[in-house]
Amino acid sequence: MNAVPPSGGPESTRSDRGRALGLAAVGALAAALVLAFQSLTVAYFHAGDWSALFMDGTAHSVPDELAWERHRRMDGTGYDGRLYHLMAHDPLLRRGLVRYVDAPRLRYRRILVPLAAHLIALGLDAWVDVAYRAVLLAFVFAGTWWCGRYAAERGRSPAWGLGFLLVPAVPVSAERMTVDVALAALTAGFAVYVSRRPTWRLTTVLALAALARETGVLLALGAALAAGLAGRRRHACSALAALGPALLWFAYVHARTPSYDYANDPRPLAGVVRALVEPDPAPDVRPGQVGEWWRQTIRRKPAFDRVALAGMVLAMGMGLWGLRPWPPDAHAMAAALFALLAVFTQRLENWMFVYDYARHYSPLLLLLLMGGLRDRRVLPAVPLLLMWPRILVELAMPAVAVLRALLQGRRA
Repeated sequence: MNAVPPSGGPESTRSDRGRALGLAAVGALAAALVLAFQSLTVAYFHAGDWSALFMDGTAHSVPDELAWERHRRMDGTGYDGRLYHLMAHDPLLRRGLVRYVDAPRLRYRRILVPLAAHLIALGLDAWVDVAYRAVLLAFVFAGTWWCGRYAAERGRSPAWGLGFLLVPAVPVSAERMTVDVALAALTAGFAVYVSRRPTWRLTTVLALAALARETGVLLALGAALAAGLAGRRRHACSALAALGPALLWFAYVHARTPSYDYANDPRPLAGVVRALVEPDPAPDVRPGQVGEWWRQTIRRKPAFDRVALAGMVLAMGMGLWGLRPWPPDAHAMAAALFALLAVFTQRLENWMFVYDYARHYSPLLLLLLMGGLRDRRVLPAVPLLLMWPRILVELAMPAVAVLRALLQGRRA
């Protein structure tokens, strides 16, 4: 257990205050960087329309109650952010907007971000979009703050907290308004507090994690299993008790939503292997349609996909390897549970696109990173490094639009 030395005396108080200010500065910098990224993307890639970040799709109808929003819509089905936006307008399933949400029994379990946005907006529809974006930025701040604190408590600079920005859930949530950054941030909080005796802080983090995304229950289960194996039954019960609010909410959702079919192949790594063998083909881009360097990069997309998938498989292996020595601590147990989930949750569509699986399993990637920081090892960062080339290919389109606009402005 990595205990933190007690503080005492004026010098210690000033030191604690200085560290808190440093952590706050690092967190604020991270949130400012994400906001700057969003602002530039919206200004130069989405024609100044912030609603484009929610990625509404033309394949879905717009609720009459929200037609006044005039969200910018893309061709096709859009992306998950549009669903959580609808939930933020109707978090308690009272307005009938649930009929516009696919698999509502699944989606509505992930209520933390939509509900927080609804509450901050005071229930006013006109304020929901801004409140939703503010909630995501708050979780960027919190995740960076916790990562910085984790580093500082182990004798490293709080600036290491900026590594939180590299966790895939952060850029995906920033660009597409998904809720995954919330669970990633709470995973960082879990890593900070789980090494101590159970406190209200750990209980709160575990409770919120389960409400951020249903996979967040694995943090509480990891803490409970590790405590139980170590003979700390009261600690195990405390971790399980933190799931109470989520279980009550899941029951509420179950009673008000229809069932859904979630087709899953239980064969280990079946979907991963298929995605490795037959990745999505590269788009057909004609010579001269875009810059040649960008055309050649696009043509290599299947290779980038395979490298990113290899990184994810490596992360699974490292998560399971972390169970050695036995019994593992809560940090390692939670990572192993996320790894097992990835091994056996083999829905092919989730493994074809790096934005999908990388954000889903960001808690595993983050726990590996934080473990590497604790043990001063570089290897746990390798899975993430293998994924980022493919992520950068996805981010290149808005980045190129921003750079082109800025260069043209200078020339003018």
